[in-house]
Amino acid sequence: MSCPESACEAARLLASLAGERRGGCRGYRAGHVLAVLRLLADHPAGRPTISRLLGLGERPVKTLLSHTEKAGLTITTPYGAILAPLGRAVLDDIMSSMRWGRGYGVLWGDGYFYCNINCVEGPGTLTDVYLFRDHIVMEGCRASVIGSVRDGELVLPGVPDEIVRAVSGLLPRTVNRGVIIIAPARCQHKILTACINILSEECARHDTTRVTPRSNPYPGE
Repeated sequence: MSCPESACEAARLLASLAGERRGGCRGYRAGHVLAVLRLLADHPAGRPTISRLLGLGERPVKTLLSHTEKAGLTITTPYGAILAPLGRAVLDDIMSSMRWGRGYGVLWGDGYFYCNINCVEGPGTLTDVYLFRDHIVMEGCRASVIGSVRDGELVLPGVPDEIVRAVSGLLPRTVNRGVIIIAPARCQHKILTACINILSEECARHDTTRVTPRSNPYPGE
């Protein structure tokens, strides 16, 4: 199972806009960029609204919107920022390979947030779980469970069966395969960043086996 090239390019673009690098960033992460695109897909929003909903200061939000506008993803209007056609294409490409949502379950009292990457194989052993968890810990979210969905069945290595059944009942029926990461809702932007990084790494591994050069579906960005 491999990720669509358009989804790979979308993940790379989001990571580049956040200046993803160990030891520093621009005050926001790739998960925040993705969250902004999702927000603007529904309605225009100004910096104060985005700052409040994302939990970021207005200065990082100003920088974020400046970079997304330069990349052609957003447009500034008198009513606030709106999603540009290219931004909608990038969002659609990411959505084609990732699903996420929130609910209220048995793992944490404040609800949970999950991210499912449906074109990346889920972990089958505890060793695999640790590899995925490295991404999450690096983002600063230590309370998480990593597993997989295989043919609609949720597999969470090391988790009691009653918890697996409870979480399975809360997942949408459209989630039927891939790696799944579950964490407290307060970690959602960190989890999204981890999922984008995992997707990027999967794409990089796929690129090493590519015979012909990959094309850029976003010319001009």
